[in-house]
Amino acid sequence: MTRIRDIAPAAAAVRAALRDHPKLPNAVRDIAAAVDLPQPVVRKYLEESVLDVLDVLGTTYVREMSSVVSRMTQLRERVHSIYERVLTGADPALDTGLLRSTFEELHSAVDELADPETWARRKAAQRAADPAAAGPQTVQPAASEPAASEPAASKPAASEQTAAATGATGTARAPRKRLKDLGEADRARVEDLRRAAGAEAAAIREAGLRTPEGLPPGWDYAKYPHGPTSDWQPGDPVNMPDGAGNHPAWDTIRKRVWRTKATDELAARAAGTSTAADRLIHIDPIGELTDGELEDVAETGRMPRRVGAEIEHKRIPQRMGRLLVEAGLDPSEARELTKVGDPTNLEPTQKEWHAIVDRRAREINPGRNPTLEISLDERVEFPLGSATNEELAAIVDRLAEREVDLGATKAGQDLREILRAEKERRGASATWSVP
Repeated sequence: MTRIRDIAPAAAAVRAALRDHPKLPNAVRDIAAAVDLPQPVVRKYLEESVLDVLDVLGTTYVREMSSVVSRMTQLRERVHSIYERVLTGADPALDTGLLRSTFEELHSAVDELADPETWARRKAAQRAADPAAAGPQTVQPAASEPAASEPAASKPAASEQTAAATGATGTARAPRKRLKDLGEADRARVEDLRRAAGAEAAAIREAGLRTPEGLPPGWDYAKYPHGPTSDWQPGDPVNMPDGAGNHPAWDTIRKRVWRTKATDELAARAAGTSTAADRLIHIDPIGELTDGELEDVAETGRMPRRVGAEIEHKRIPQRMGRLLVEAGLDPSEARELTKVGDPTNLEPTQKEWHAIVDRRAREINPGRNPTLEISLDERVEFPLGSATNEELAAIVDRLAEREVDLGATKAGQDLREILRAEKERRGASATWSVP
């Protein structure tokens, strides 16, 4: 994450504004007298504290706006099925009532988008109206994949450890796992697990198995909770964890998807088995790329802008992971539980088709499919409607394990209602209980 103090002009502007603030001299004098420190030292501490607060505000803004965008990119399986039936003539009717309610939800989400200044004004108004509701929340660290060779860091104070290990509700949130925090015995044990994981990854690559969407099978987290000692490479599961056992972030997963597909397409063309040239319509844009473009994508995971490449979450919408985080779960756990990188939940596609199967995606960017009039998705009403009972039970069990109080936050209450609706729909087949 880029900090404001790392941007020289911005940091200088903040410090200049503080120097010119009419209340600063008196505040510095009073604090210096109270704590018996020189005024220059107090002034420096104040400057650094303001910069820290601005970093937290910036991170919170990005997180909240990312949450809004995530909620606006989530519609697929039912839409795909409906359009398929309509296009084939099997079911020409569309549920316009559900479509209308979906549009209303989308417009509501769009209204939540705001530039930083508008967002800050909203927060100020919220704090004025209800100071408790607008109180500070724990800012989660950016998701990344730490290397096994990270240098050891000093141990944080007990208060810092408590803050890092709890969510906004005060529930027990698992901190991000780091290899450098392990003791010698635990590190040796984890290294053994990672070697076993490496053998599993090699077996998956050698088998060359692919899902209907052209991806390797998903990683077995229950059997191999840690990633291998070697780096990820095309042919490995795109949701393979890092060495410490953290689920990869979405940006990492997206690049892995396209690297895998580009590598496979290059191999197919070399072997003369590619069918890309025979397709009239490229729902999967990988077939549109030139050999040179494929080589670049296989290396970087970045698709050319011209093909409008996107990846749809077709069973469990990505916003459900964000909801679990807001309710109190760790981001890595939330990504694993909502299958954000599981190949059974991914559909590499292009923006025009994404707009057809994902109404919120179309509303966010009508340019995805300018002539499209209707998009529909059951997941607007039932976000977990395509999740299996086993997947729902895993979510419920993890919430209980982390002692998450769903009644303590709006996100938790929303999650409880979603689970309650699914329990009601599924009847006796749902052996899990609503928290």
